[in-house]
Amino acid sequence: MYRKSGALYCNSLRLLKLTLILEKERERASMKAREDIKAKHIEIGIPKREKEEIDPILRGVINYFDDTKGYGFIKTADDENFFVHQNNISGEPAKGKKVQFEKEKGAKGWAAVRVVIE
Repeated sequence: MYRKSGALYCNSLRLLKLTLILEKERERASMKAREDIKAKHIEIGIPKREKEEIDPILRGVINYFDDTKGYGFIKTADDENFFVHQNNISGEPAKGKKVQFEKEKGAKGWAAVRVVIE
């Protein structure tokens, strides 16, 4: 009986040693992974913007405008449509009025900004 418990004790010690060795290896691997990522590898700065052409003032006609919703569309001579919000219009917008505006890239496409009714 003493032999069996002694063998069991030896096996337990071996298992404990292997567990400790594995834990040390894991710790070394994680330390190495942390060392590999250094501040010099991380790019910090302001994202570069795509070069946009500075557009001249465009001209068009209010094609559609909904006063209750506060937005509409301006159509240019080139048949381009631009979304416009009432906050970007100086004056009273109405269908058929001629306008001058600049365009800006919005979340859903081009939008008319700084709109002036002629």
